[in-house]
Amino acid sequence: MVAIACTIVAVMVLSVLYGRAMAHRTTARALAARRARWGNPPADAREMDGVFRYHQLRRGERRAGMLEDSEWRDLGMGAVHAHLDRAETFAGRARLHDRLRVPSTDLAALRRFDAAVTLFEHDAAARERVQSVLASADPYGQDAILEVLHSRLPDPSPMRHVFPVVAGLTVAALAAIPFVPGAPAVALALALLSIVLRVAHGRRMLGWMASLRATSALLRMASKLGALSIPPLDAELAAIRTARRRLATLARTTSWLSIDTLRGNEFVLMLIAYVNHFLLVDLAALHYAFRVLSRDLDVVRHVFESVGDLDAALAVASFRVGATGYGKPELDPQATALRIDEVVHPLLEGAVPNSVHLEGRGMLITGPNMSGKSTFVKTVAINAVLAQTVYTTLARRYRAPLLRVRTLMNAVDDVQRGRSYYYAEVEGAKRLLAPSEPGTQTLVLVDELFRGTNTSERIGAGKAVLSALRVMGHHVLASTHDRELGALLHDDFEPYHFGERVVDGELVFPFVLCAGPSTTRNAIALLRHAGFPEEVVAEATRVTEQLEGGAPADRGS
Repeated sequence: MVAIACTIVAVMVLSVLYGRAMAHRTTARALAARRARWGNPPADAREMDGVFRYHQLRRGERRAGMLEDSEWRDLGMGAVHAHLDRAETFAGRARLHDRLRVPSTDLAALRRFDAAVTLFEHDAAARERVQSVLASADPYGQDAILEVLHSRLPDPSPMRHVFPVVAGLTVAALAAIPFVPGAPAVALALALLSIVLRVAHGRRMLGWMASLRATSALLRMASKLGALSIPPLDAELAAIRTARRRLATLARTTSWLSIDTLRGNEFVLMLIAYVNHFLLVDLAALHYAFRVLSRDLDVVRHVFESVGDLDAALAVASFRVGATGYGKPELDPQATALRIDEVVHPLLEGAVPNSVHLEGRGMLITGPNMSGKSTFVKTVAINAVLAQTVYTTLARRYRAPLLRVRTLMNAVDDVQRGRSYYYAEVEGAKRLLAPSEPGTQTLVLVDELFRGTNTSERIGAGKAVLSALRVMGHHVLASTHDRELGALLHDDFEPYHFGERVVDGELVFPFVLCAGPSTTRNAIALLRHAGFPEEVVAEATRVTEQLEGGAPADRGS
């Protein structure tokens, strides 16, 4: 017997030691994987439905400076967000996306966010402690918490007071079985009643189970974060601790609802399942959780935002580490000039840096196809957005006032609504001419305005709109193929251009912004380069010269 007992004890000890060794090995592997990912964009595309839903649910909170959907698409900000999104949690991904959607004019808030980013960028120990907590989040239905954060909670069931009564009577009947002859029949009847109540209310309530389990996972994560001691993050972690303490009752209630999703002894989990099924404890807990949530919903939202903002700061720190060069913006609410030195697009490898200076006059950029006009306009706009959202730019130096970014670049026609491409441009231009928020300066980015109509009307309407934008005091950067606009706008706009050169019979684009208007066209040269028949190229040349006032070329035979 002694030998058997010793063997059992030895097996138990070895099992515990083996479990700890495996846990340590798993933790070490996870840490190595996080270190390998650090500074790199995500390897795989991420599911965005929940992230978009979070932003859509917040759109009802009208926030100054928020990018419209058309502006988000104009700038290709979806791809920029995907490049920055290295967050561990749904909360971090949602908060990063929402942050990029709303350039802020709160300079103090931007600097607080930057302080967390800078800490994670340079302090590996602090970073990995926070990452380890965030990576331990239960992935079960993370975006299900949106139903809690921004949806109306369900009305309480009129039977909610019956659940604890049935549970109490069932326990009493079971306890009385050895002593009361009729107790088994009563217990059986109560068990059948529990099944009826579960069927009647379970379908309605189980839809909310995932949301409350996700809430439980969030609160567990907040508890772990609050237990950390990282002096530079004292204010953020203290706020999380305070909010978590206020939600202690909700944490206990929701933890019961999610206990069957956690790893543990199979016998214990089976026992919990029976308790829930016959004593209706989960349905009672569900209703109690709704009652607590209706009182403390704002605190839950605060915890979600605080945890998400820490994770978003980690993502931006990883982006900074992986960037070939970045700078922090110099934002001055009283400034009147925008100056960006050696700015590049965040998604272009080996991009050629260019500079922009807007003060008192707009910038009108001309140049041939494929020379870089549109990309440069988007580069400036994206960096302005990054400066006022994640306090990071891809420029050697960025000096500017706090700006509201507005764009008109990629208008599209709408067949179902019967709108032409030109009409879509007209609506977009009208939006640009609407009054701005008081006390804010606006950066307007325009690419090929009114390309959907004929040349003379395009030039006339474009000149009128661009002049009006300058009269309104906006900082305006516009690109166009119409060199004629330069002469019409010489009082309000400084001319710049992108050019090209021919090397060994091939068109080469240096992508360097130069002062002055463009003096070349490459549309016909591209026809020749693409292998069009020479007679087509010759006819195109003849018509172009005729339209520009040159001597018409002979048609030939």
